[in-house]
This record gives sequence, C-alpha cells and structure tokens, in this order.
Amino acid sequence: MMRLTLRLRLALFSALATGLAVLLVATGLFFAVNSFLRQAQVERLLTTSAVIAVQLDAALQRASDRNWPLA
Repeated sequence: MMRLTLRLRLALFSALATGLAVLLVATGLFFAVNSFLRQAQVERLLTTSAVIAVQLDAALQRASDRNWPLA
C-alpha cells in the first residue's frame, strides 16, 4: 500500500471538510426554504378561508333579509 504524503493527506482532509460544510449549508437552506414555503401556504389558506367565510356570511345575510317577512 502506498503511503500518502502529508501534503496529500491535508488536501484530502480539506476537500472532505469542504464537502461536509457544503452539505450542511445545503441541508440548512433546504429546511429553511421548506419551512418558509409551508408558512406562506398556511397563511394563504387562512386568508382564503377567511374570505370565503365573509362571503358566505354576506350571502346568508342577504338571503335572510329577502325572506325576512316570511320567517
């Protein structure tokens, strides 16, 4: 088996450390962006449901006002 020189061992270790750092940063970015997108989706759904509730309430109120003398 061939022995590696100190310079070559340091270069390999540096490349391994750099690769690990890139992997950790990419993982962190993935989870941060994923969390941000999920939060945006929740806010969009809540806003949409609130709009639907207001529109439904207004429609029911109009229907109730039209049928009021009959009630």
